Amino acid sequence: MAVLKNMVIALMHTLRGYRVFPPLLLILFVLLGQDALAEQEYYTVQAGSYDQGGAEKHYSMLARTLSPADRDYLRIEVVQGYHTVRVGRFVSRPEAKKTLDLIHGRYPGAVLLSAYIKEERIRKIVDQPRDEGGNGAPPSDQEAPPAIAAPPVLDGPVLGGDDREYYTIQAGSYDALAAEKNYSALLEMLEKKDRDYLRIEVIKGFHAVRIGRFMNRHEAETLLPAVQEKYAGALILSAYLRSERISRIWSPEPVAQIDKPPAELPLEKEPHPEEETAAAEGELEPVLPVTEVVAPEVKESADVAETPARVVKREFRKNIVANLVADEQGQPLHYPSSVFADTNSGELFVVVGGSKKGGVVFGPEYLPEVSLGAGRDVVSSVGGFIDGAGNLYLCQQALGEKPSRLSIFNSAFFLVKEIFFSDFGEGFADFAPKQAAVSPVSGAIYLAGSPGHGVMVLGRNGEFLRWLKPEIGQGRPGKREKIGPDSIVDVTIDSGGDIYLLSEETSSIYIYSPLEDFIQTVGEKGGVYGKLSRPRGVAVDRKRGIIYVVDYLRHSIILYDMTGIVLAELGGRGISPGWFNFPTDLAVDRNQNLVIADFFNQRVQVWEIVEERRISE
Repeated sequence: MAVLKNMVIALMHTLRGYRVFPPLLLILFVLLGQDALAEQEYYTVQAGSYDQGGAEKHYSMLARTLSPADRDYLRIEVVQGYHTVRVGRFVSRPEAKKTLDLIHGRYPGAVLLSAYIKEERIRKIVDQPRDEGGNGAPPSDQEAPPAIAAPPVLDGPVLGGDDREYYTIQAGSYDALAAEKNYSALLEMLEKKDRDYLRIEVIKGFHAVRIGRFMNRHEAETLLPAVQEKYAGALILSAYLRSERISRIWSPEPVAQIDKPPAELPLEKEPHPEEETAAAEGELEPVLPVTEVVAPEVKESADVAETPARVVKREFRKNIVANLVADEQGQPLHYPSSVFADTNSGELFVVVGGSKKGGVVFGPEYLPEVSLGAGRDVVSSVGGFIDGAGNLYLCQQALGEKPSRLSIFNSAFFLVKEIFFSDFGEGFADFAPKQAAVSPVSGAIYLAGSPGHGVMVLGRNGEFLRWLKPEIGQGRPGKREKIGPDSIVDVTIDSGGDIYLLSEETSSIYIYSPLEDFIQTVGEKGGVYGKLSRPRGVAVDRKRGIIYVVDYLRHSIILYDMTGIVLAELGGRGISPGWFNFPTDLAVDRNQNLVIADFFNQRVQVWEIVEERRISE
C-alpha cells in the first residue's frame, strides 16, 4: 500500500496544473485517505541552521536573491529548537539538486535532505501561487506560531570545563567501524601538529570523525583544504566539545587518550526524519542517514595507514592578453589610476589623469570606444563601479566650486543623479570618495574615501544609512597594532554579495557577508613574498576562488584563496609587458581576465591568469 501511495503522489505532482488534477485529487482522498498525502516525504534544500535572528536574515536574503520560480517553499522551520532555512518541496532528487547548486556558492554548507514538511513547525513561508485545484503553500509571507520556542539545552558537561563553542572540522559521519578506519587514516595522513583534538564523537547514533578545537574560523580554514583532499565533503562546524560523547580522541600525552564506548549514549539506530537537524549557530552539525554519507574509499586491511596523503598544489602563470596605451583618438593614457569592468557588456572603464582627468571606455575586445570628459561633467574622477544594469558610478573629488560627489550615469553615459555629501548634514561635507561598489543583494552603495574610517553605506536611492567600520586587528586576536577603526582605501563586492574592504595602512582585507556580518581578515603586512607593503586595490574572482590584491610599492599582484592562503605572487618592477611601475588598481572582467592600472608606465595591462594543479604524493 505504501508503494502505491508513493506512486500515486508522484503522479499527482506530474499532473499539477492540468484540469485532470482536481477530480483525481478527490478520488485519491477517498481511496487512500487524507493521511496518504500528509505522510509523504519530499526532498528539500537546507541553507543552514541558526538562531531566530540569523534565520530571519538568511530567509530575507534568499527571498531577495532567488527568482520567484526558485524560491518555491522557501521557509523557516523550527526543528529541535533550531531555526532552519529551507527551500523547495521536490518529488525527485535531481530537481532538488538544481536548487542546491543554485545556492551552494553563497551557502557552501547547504545540504539536500529527505524530510516531511509539517505545518506546525513552519515559522515563516514565502507566498506561493496556487494551482487550479486551489492547492499550494499557506498564503502570504506569514508567520506561524513556533512549534518549539525553547532554546537548545546542553545535555552534558563541555570538554575543557567551559561553555564556549569552538570551530572544528568534520571529515564525515559513519557507522562505528568506518569511523575507526577513517580516524586511523587521518591519524597517519595528518602531521603531528595538525592532529590536535582528532576524535570520534557519537551523535544520535552516528560516529562523526572530527579534528581540532579552533578559537577562530581562519585557523580551521587553514587546515580544511588538506582534509578535503581525501574527504571532499569535509566542512567547518561551530560546536561544543562534550566529553560524554567522545569515544576516541588523540593526544600526544598517553594519559589523555580516551578509548571507551559512551555508555550513556543511545545505540546505533535507523535515523528518523525528525532527527535530520542538529546545529550550532551559523553551521550545520549534520546527523545524516547512512545512505546519505559519501565517504572516501578506505581499504579493509590494516595497510590503510600506509596510504600516502595526496597534496594538490595550485600553480599560476600569466599570459599577456593586451596592453592598453591609447584612447579612441590615439592619445596616450595619462597615468591610469583606476579600472573597473562591466561584467555583462564586457566594457572596461579606465580613469585617467593628466590634462584629461576623465575616463576612457574600452569595448569587450579591448579596443577604445569613447572618452568621457568635461562635456559629460567628468572632470575629477578617481574611481568607480558599473552595476548589473550598466549604470556608472563615478567618485569625483572637489574641483573649483563643485564639491566632492558621487555622479551616477546611465548605460548611455548620461548623467542621471549626483549625490553631494554635504546634504547629509554636519561633518559630511569634507568626505571625498575614492572607490565605490554596489551590492547585488541589497542595492546598497559602499564608498571608500577620506577623511574617516571604514566605508560609507548609502541606500539604493542615495540616502545615508550608516558607516561600516572594521576594527584594526579584527579577526586576529593579539595582533592589534593600534586601537580603533581602520581606514579603507578600496572596496569591492563579489558576485555572491560578499564585501571586501582593503586597508593600505594595515595591509588587511576585511571580508563581510552581504548582511555585513564579519567573516574574516586576509593579508599580512611586510616587504617579502606573499606579504603586502602598500596595497591599493582588491578584486575577486569568486568562480575561481581567487582574491587579487595589487601592491603599489612592491609592484606586484598577490593571489589568495578564499580562506586567505597565499597562492602566488606575480609581476615585479619593470617596463616590459608583465612588469609594473607602481600599479594602482585592478579588476576582473567578463572573460575572467585580470585588468591592472600600471600608473607610471602609463598603460593598462590585461592578463589571462592560467592555473595548473599538480598532485604530489
